[in-house]
Formats: sequence, structure tokens, C-alpha cells
Amino acid sequence: GHRVALAALMLTVAAFFWRHLLTSDVLFFRDIASVHYPRAVELRSVLRDGLLPVWNPFEHFGEPVTANPNYLLFYPTTWLAWVLPPAYGFKLHYILHFFVLAAGSFFLARRAGLGPFPCYVAGAVFVFSGPILSLGNFYNLLPTTAWMPLVVLAADYQMRRGGWKGAGVFAAALTLQLFAGEPLTSIASVGLALGWALVFYGDFHAPFWAGANRRVFTRFVSG
Repeated sequence: GHRVALAALMLTVAAFFWRHLLTSDVLFFRDIASVHYPRAVELRSVLRDGLLPVWNPFEHFGEPVTANPNYLLFYPTTWLAWVLPPAYGFKLHYILHFFVLAAGSFFLARRAGLGPFPCYVAGAVFVFSGPILSLGNFYNLLPTTAWMPLVVLAADYQMRRGGWKGAGVFAAALTLQLFAGEPLTSIASVGLALGWALVFYGDFHAPFWAGANRRVFTRFVSG
């Protein structure tokens, strides 16, 4: 039942963005057209000249790329505009993260014990909410937000699994989120993940520094 609900959710997201997936329509509002898409094309040109994309000679008489988090140099979907037709690869960076948002919130709802249809509703309400859809204008804020449910799930896995494997999954989720280049959302994600861990694995009746809460905090920090 959950598999069918997840498939239905993915189809719902695909139907919402069908024009961007199947036609030449592009995203352009706000900084997309004036800042981020030109930069993606510029770095694609740098790569095709056989150079590493660590310096952009086309902006402000040249500027460093690795020192500017708005380039998202180390974030995987940034590279889509370099290997695919640039307009399509660039808009995939945005569209794919709406699928990630829907799936992450779906799995988080399932982890909380909800049934297939409530999980579908949770994913759909979250991904189609006004605040989330408005992030389609932001090159780094959207992917960072898309990782929030996954960071919480990774923290839950760390609580259940422990050891190097659990810590590795949690660290990997946080690292990829940090590569998206929006630190405030990453800090908020850590806070939400700790809150989730305390609610599901801690003890409301015990002091924060004792008992199950102490074990949760110790495992959380060690991850």
C-alpha cells in the first residue's frame, strides 16, 4: 500500500511540473534568469575549454567559484547543466528537488506510523504548500530545504542503528545539505532532527541531561 501511495505521489508531482519536464518551458523568475542560469552556462563554457570550474572569468572581471556558495560547485545537480542541454539540465536542478521533498516527507510520515493515504497527503501538502513552491526561485534554498526531511530520517536511522553505519548515513545527509550552500536551513535541520530523536527515543519525564535523553543526545552528537 505504501508503494502504491508513493508512486501516486511521484505521479502527482510529475503532473504538476509536466510542462517543465516534457517541453522547452524554462524557469526564469527573479535571480534565475539574471544570475544563476548565466553562471551555469559560464561554468559549462569553462569546462568545455578544458579547465576546472574553480574560477569564473565572465563575472566581475573574474571571481572565485569555490569560495562562493551560490555556485553550488560541489552539489551534484549543479552538474546537470554541464552534461545535458544547459536549459534542461538547469531546470532539472529545481524540479528534481520537488520530487525529493515529496518523497522525504512521505517517508518521514511513514516512519511516524501513518498509513499509505495519510503519507500521500503529508507529502502532497508539504510539497505543494505556498512556502515550498515559492522556493522554486532560489538556487540554493530549495535543495537545502529538500534535504530537511532526509536529515531527520538519517538522524532517526542513527538513533536506531548506531555505530559507524548510522553515523555515516547521518553525516552524509548533512554534508550533502551543506553543499547546497544555505547554512541557516542546515542549522534548523539539525535542531529538528534532535527534536525528533528526543520525541521518539527520549523520555519526557526525565531531565534533559539524564536517562534516555542523555543517551539520545550522546548518540546524536557522536554521529
